[in-house]
Amino acid sequence: MSDRDLVMRWVRSWAHVRGLRVEMVGDWPLVHVNGRSRDTEIVCVDPGRAAFERLAQHTAHDPREMLTVFSQDLSPYVEPPLPEGLRVDRDDELFMTTTLTPSAGPAPDGLVARWTISGARATYSLDDGTSVAAEGTAGVLATDAVFDMVETSPRHRRRGLGRHVMSALTRWSVDQGATTGMLAASADGARLYTSLGWDSGLAMWSLMGLDDD
Repeated sequence: MSDRDLVMRWVRSWAHVRGLRVEMVGDWPLVHVNGRSRDTEIVCVDPGRAAFERLAQHTAHDPREMLTVFSQDLSPYVEPPLPEGLRVDRDDELFMTTTLTPSAGPAPDGLVARWTISGARATYSLDDGTSVAAEGTAGVLATDAVFDMVETSPRHRRRGLGRHVMSALTRWSVDQGATTGMLAASADGARLYTSLGWDSGLAMWSLMGLDDD
């Protein structure tokens, strides 16, 4: 399967489990994220420099639109000059995949496990009695599972909680019929996922439109 096909599966699954509307800009999906950081995001995979420039023009000067490029080699896109009207938002993320293998394990001592499940989407959290110690979300579409927002609070780090959350979400996803896991990882998160056997084949580069005001 091509890199493009795999990323498009991720986009479809991500949009499905979040209930997001998707339209096309040329050959590429524009997802109506409606989030705190952005309203929309264009996703493209090795579009070539000419197509990248056209997508950049679509995003330029719109501070609520993001353009994310996936590639094994970002150099044709990141080499200066940066297209006018844009700024770099993220340059350290990786697109990661794995064949899902469930594993079992109880919640760590002193923490209470909680599930919130809505249709094809589940959030798993660990509560220390006063606040959330760690949590994460997964959603399933057919045989694909997307993992999202896996976080551990600063005072609970280095206890293996992220690993436990991923294990619980993986087990739930497999129970729903998923066989392939996909996620976008920060540099810090990638270290955890690599230790769990995830593969990082594509780098990600995200640009935002500048606010002309």
